[in-house]
Amino acid sequence: MPLPSGNVRDATGIKPGDRVEVRATAAGGVIIEKAGAADEYLARLHAIAKRRPLRGITTDELMKMSRGDPGEDPALKE
Repeated sequence: MPLPSGNVRDATGIKPGDRVEVRATAAGGVIIEKAGAADEYLARLHAIAKRRPLRGITTDELMKMSRGDPGEDPALKE
């Protein structure tokens, strides 16, 4: 069921008048996001890659680092 446009904007943080980027996916879907959102995500991934943290950590720990604000993530399961 499609979402009303207001709900989509709320879910993505897009406000009327904001610039957006629209791109097609290989599966035939469409991604609509705030302009520059992908750049911010890629910058986080590059920062993580520079630290070379892939040895000795769990997938959960890596995912937590890649999401942005770790303070908003739930606690990892021990």
